[in-house]
Amino acid sequence: MISVADHGSGIPADSRQQIFEKFYRDSSSTFGAGLGLAICNGIIAAHGGEIRVEDNPGGGSIFRFALELEEPSPIVNTDRLALPENGTSTEGQMRDLF
Repeated sequence: MISVADHGSGIPADSRQQIFEKFYRDSSSTFGAGLGLAICNGIIAAHGGEIRVEDNPGGGSIFRFALELEEPSPIVNTDRLALPENGTSTEGQMRDLF
């Protein structure tokens, strides 16, 4: 879980779900296109995670997100990456790296 907190004016409870929608701007917003949190939500959702916002007890908001863990990537066999011993080029050839 990753958290980012601020000490601003906070997010009204009735806006907390809407802030993750494209082009949503609170009536008190003075700048921005309303895309930042929608983009964050899309990226996090694409990776199997979720994002939420809650009140910061000291004032402001806390955004929390978590991502699903995946299986580790296979280890690349670096022996197959070396050039042939005769010094010939492998340019243009497809090679199996795993």
